[in-house]
Amino acid sequence: MQNATDRKYLARRLTAEMSPTPGDRREHGTAWRLRYRRYETVEDGTKRILAALTDEMNIFLDHHEEVGVDTAIHEVRRRGKRARALLRLVGPAIGGGFKDIDRLYRNAGRLLAPARDARIVVDALDGLGMGDAAAADIRSSLEDRATIEAQAVFDGEEGRARNVRDLLGEAVESVRGLEIPDEACSVGDGATRIYTEGQKAYSRASKRPSADAFHTWRKRVKQRRHHLSYLSDCAPIDSDALERLYELSDLLGAAHDLVVFREHLEGIVNDNVFEASQLINAANRTRVTLETHALQLGDVVYEEVSTAIARSHVANWQTWREPYAPIGPRP
Repeated sequence: MQNATDRKYLARRLTAEMSPTPGDRREHGTAWRLRYRRYETVEDGTKRILAALTDEMNIFLDHHEEVGVDTAIHEVRRRGKRARALLRLVGPAIGGGFKDIDRLYRNAGRLLAPARDARIVVDALDGLGMGDAAAADIRSSLEDRATIEAQAVFDGEEGRARNVRDLLGEAVESVRGLEIPDEACSVGDGATRIYTEGQKAYSRASKRPSADAFHTWRKRVKQRRHHLSYLSDCAPIDSDALERLYELSDLLGAAHDLVVFREHLEGIVNDNVFEASQLINAANRTRVTLETHALQLGDVVYEEVSTAIARSHVANWQTWREPYAPIGPRP
């Protein structure tokens, strides 16, 4: 059990650790403690990683003042998405239990979404580089909204953070009851499914581009990225391939941020209609450029057929786990 000082230190360390340089992020992926270990069963590894992610989420909620409110909200949501990606990795093996636990992490993230989106909008505006007086007035309005939304998360006993903690507590209890076969297909089936869904999402975005199509593809790309991180000790991915996957994730993420920016801007415009339309047009031009690059990259990232992906996941896991297959967790 960690004391308050230990948890405060860990919150600061996690903040630095999860915000590495692009090169470090691509080289090392998810921290070692969030990867499957060779001597573990699939069930033990899954429960350990989910417990670690959930504990870190609570740490950031507890120490939001030390690390900053916006950072805390962002890091909690990031870990929630990682937890949900892990559940999708083992989803085919746990059946109906997947949806119940996934819903808890999803609902926790949704409670923080307004505050996170409000901050994304401010950052997106800054990224457009339009620094005239009208843009400054609009930025001030967006900043005010971001501050209000962040305060609503940690506003005493009635703040959303309290409800987030309750949902995470339910998730922890539900995870303890999971039963997952210690087989290669327990991770291979889920990893293959997300890769295949990513291929389909890429195809839909190519043929019928829309905000929803690109958003769905973005989610599958991030889930694929997390899956490879969880399995990186089992099957280290080629550095060039990992670079392309991260770049694709970044492109789709930046494009989605601009969609959120447009939606928020349309909701606050009063007297600055002309200036807002200029910002929206600039955001749309940038978004289209990002999406075009993403489509070009997607052709490379998703060139391998899903059957080959399935075989490689199973073969890699079986070879990696062979010396420990009959053994459970270390005593």
